[in-house]
Amino acid sequence: MNSHRTRIAVSLACLLHLSTAAGQSLVNLGAFYSGGNSEARAVSSDGAVVVGRASTLGSEPKAFRWTAPTGMKSLGTLTGGIYSDAWGVDSSGSIVVGQSNAALGAWRAYRWTSSGGLMQLFNGDGGAMGISHDGKVVVGHTYQPGAFRWTATGGQQALAGLGDVYWNNAWGTDADGSVVVGDGRTCCSSKVYALRWSADTGTQDLGDLPGGEISRSVPFATNADGSVVVGSSAVDGTSLAFLWTQDDGMVSLGTLGDGYSSQANAVSGDGRIVVGMNVGHIPIPYQSYRAVIWNSDSGMFSLFDYLAARGVNLAGWTSLDYAWGISSNGRFVVGTGTFGGRQRAFLADLGPVFPCRFDLDGDHEVNTGDLSLLLMEFGGCVVGSACPADVDGTGEVDSGDLSSLLLQFGPCAN
Repeated sequence: MNSHRTRIAVSLACLLHLSTAAGQSLVNLGAFYSGGNSEARAVSSDGAVVVGRASTLGSEPKAFRWTAPTGMKSLGTLTGGIYSDAWGVDSSGSIVVGQSNAALGAWRAYRWTSSGGLMQLFNGDGGAMGISHDGKVVVGHTYQPGAFRWTATGGQQALAGLGDVYWNNAWGTDADGSVVVGDGRTCCSSKVYALRWSADTGTQDLGDLPGGEISRSVPFATNADGSVVVGSSAVDGTSLAFLWTQDDGMVSLGTLGDGYSSQANAVSGDGRIVVGMNVGHIPIPYQSYRAVIWNSDSGMFSLFDYLAARGVNLAGWTSLDYAWGISSNGRFVVGTGTFGGRQRAFLADLGPVFPCRFDLDGDHEVNTGDLSLLLMEFGGCVVGSACPADVDGTGEVDSGDLSSLLLQFGPCAN
């Protein structure tokens, strides 16, 4: 880094000191052993509990539940199993759902509590992928009848299809478990349908992105009242993150400036913040993945750059690659990044302020202070370093970033 950029970095750190004090942070959740890898999939409403999976020494990965006091703790497996994964956690962090293999290698959906441990939900292959806020409703997939909705009182319920379209996977549910989202197929086609189910409306086809290949759309999550659905849809030889509402239908969330595909994995309770990943143009198998945030105020932006711009300590982190989950209040994001050359689960605290990509100095307003920071960064970004003023993600701070910032002058959304 040259002396000019060093001065900029020092100035930026000073300007952002108050923002960091407001609560933003990035926590490495660790692993089961020093050389291990880990992935975080979901987080409780208050950010105190994170679940996912981590590699084990000499064996298969195991589901974990993390808290600050206890660190990462294995949830074990069902009897006879060697592998488990955790995909969802209730609002309080006391109930975890996922999948584990059992005797003879069969995959089973489970529900975990501290008092009962891993408990198989029902007989038959499958996995539990989502859970309601109170933990009373679980959704997922099984070989027969496909997607399921489970309750303690009613047991396993198959979701009714739409014409010849049958449910294949259920990926998420709303706060009270009354809305389920997932994908479906027909017996004689490779097309994948984006589906939404509720007791009131039955199964609904959410369609595809305009101009898409009409081949594959998968919703992964819905907000607290089921009115907003997010996922990915095939279009023009790739796939793009989408956001669906009843009024607007399926709308693309786009990519970062260097991206050719994206995926939305989770959404806040109010439907205003979406997290997922962007895939860069580096050829397979060396694709460049970046964890991203999207909101209607600022569009899509890099989570790593957002945290860097607010003075969060990123020491040891090379990148944040995937954002898998977000708390209902939109404050806490979990996923996977690269720390010390290892894949590690992370917990990011965005603070109480609604993310605003163009607010470079963290004062919750796009103003002349942000303009000054952008102008100081004008030119090419340093490869491998955060570049928060590159708001359009092209790898260069240029007139496009300046125009975008000027259009956003004023207070950030509350």
